[in-house]
Amino acid sequence: MFMMYALAAVTGQWGKPGTGAGIRFGTSRGRIPLGGFPGPQNPVTKKITPMLWTDAARNPGQSEWGDGEVNALRHGIKFIMNFSSNCLINQHMDVNKTKKLLRDRSKIEFICAIDNFMVPSVLYADIVLPGATNWEQNDLFTTWGTGDSVLFANKAVDPPGEAKTTYEMLSLLADKLGFKEAFTQGKSEEDWLRTMWKNTGEPISYEELKKRGICIFNLDKPPLVGGQKIREQGSIDPQREDLRFNTKESGDIKRTGKIELYSRALVHEYENRGAGQINRDDDGDPIVYPIPMYFPEPENAKNSATGEFPFVVLTPHTRYSTHSTHVNNPYLRELNKFDVRGNPAYDGRCFGVDPLQPRFDGDGLTEVWINTEDAKSRGIDHRDRVKVYNRLGAVIASAKVTQRVMPGVLVIYQGSWYDPDETGVDHGGCTNVLTTEQPSRIDHGNAQMIACATIQKV
Repeated sequence: MFMMYALAAVTGQWGKPGTGAGIRFGTSRGRIPLGGFPGPQNPVTKKITPMLWTDAARNPGQSEWGDGEVNALRHGIKFIMNFSSNCLINQHMDVNKTKKLLRDRSKIEFICAIDNFMVPSVLYADIVLPGATNWEQNDLFTTWGTGDSVLFANKAVDPPGEAKTTYEMLSLLADKLGFKEAFTQGKSEEDWLRTMWKNTGEPISYEELKKRGICIFNLDKPPLVGGQKIREQGSIDPQREDLRFNTKESGDIKRTGKIELYSRALVHEYENRGAGQINRDDDGDPIVYPIPMYFPEPENAKNSATGEFPFVVLTPHTRYSTHSTHVNNPYLRELNKFDVRGNPAYDGRCFGVDPLQPRFDGDGLTEVWINTEDAKSRGIDHRDRVKVYNRLGAVIASAKVTQRVMPGVLVIYQGSWYDPDETGVDHGGCTNVLTTEQPSRIDHGNAQMIACATIQKV
């Protein structure tokens, strides 16, 4: 991301329509004032990077990755409310390492999950609450915080069986704990939606919004182009918000209002995050520099020296799912999952229906792309059943032999559901069985786009 902004800056593209670097340069005409749901202030002020929740649970006060925010914690994570998320295990790094943590009650004492399906993360919960889907409840939402529209989702059907909306669940829980009135303020779910819309300014009536399903804001404003006024003015004024860039102040480093390809504030913020982070690696070199830098992926560098796991495994997104959502869709599985004979698996009718039945009984293997010459040298034919593995774990997959991938590279789409057999080998095609927990350098976020492994026919 840093390099994208740098490229736009050095080529002089900022301030021109259509030449920015994504949403950070603005895609809408202005912020939508959608009213929110009120709540008390959280008495806990400490925070952690989302992808380091496992680090915080294992190592409070002494981060495995030197993270200052985890170092600042006095206690770990004892309770998890996993709401509509497969990040508890499937979408988290180093699945086998994470699985050990989830089973360790001395670390995490209780897990409650709310979901629509028995996704892999739900299988590690102590209690599972069946949540209503988006089609089974009314709701107000924007397009991920950007854009110019508020949409109203009219429910199509009532929730089946014991499924409930999250508001219903929390209202019942609040009732048992003796503060239902304080939580609900005497309002139903519909009442709160009306209140949220009223707090938005109510440009059209609530009834009209439900009928239309959408309200578009800011139509009288031109599209937002980041830096346009600065370009037109020809100069920067750090005192004026519309004539400066939002470069941060950090410590005694003052805001310049300029695009900073060399950012001392970035390094200062990193070194003073939480309880402090040491900006030196094992070799004594800086971890974070004030300018964009390229670093080889740690596992790739390690394995290029030993040759033990010679393939680079790329884990891109696929058109058949959104992360791990829709992996259990029967129609989509027919298009991208294969049985041991290389035919479409047609396992959608049974996949994930019985949580106590191993899902790999359906034999719906995910694809691994391998170059023709690499496949030939290992005796692998198209649609052969193969094992991709490294020191962290192993995945069973269906080989796609093709010239459309470089020699030395394997491609497995991320998102498939983790499905281990009794030996721990994954038959679901979960790429995070192969990825390390090494976080990204600056923000300690998810950096699991590649892994190193080897492959053999089974």
